[in-house]
Amino acid sequence: MQSYKDGDTYQLDLVTKIQEKLDDYNKALIQQYNLHQIPDPTHFDLTDIHNLLWSDAMGAGAMRGSDVNIYGHGDDPELHALDLAALCPREKHDVFSQWI
Repeated sequence: MQSYKDGDTYQLDLVTKIQEKLDDYNKALIQQYNLHQIPDPTHFDLTDIHNLLWSDAMGAGAMRGSDVNIYGHGDDPELHALDLAALCPREKHDVFSQWI
């Protein structure tokens, strides 16, 4: 802090840059932590989106390109991207209600 009075601010500038980098790192770390708190989609959610995307109404098999397998492929909704997240998952119910 005294170097600022002498006109040599190299150390103070370096400490300020380090603090800025640490702030950025901490924000990124918190974002990463929050992303990992988002639940995975349930089997039912995956099946619903899969059935919609591969339905005749959507032009069955119309999904093309490099992202074709994000929500599952063909007859298997379980072949989805591993980092798929459910932003608004269904409420959890007892087994009987879920079955109905």
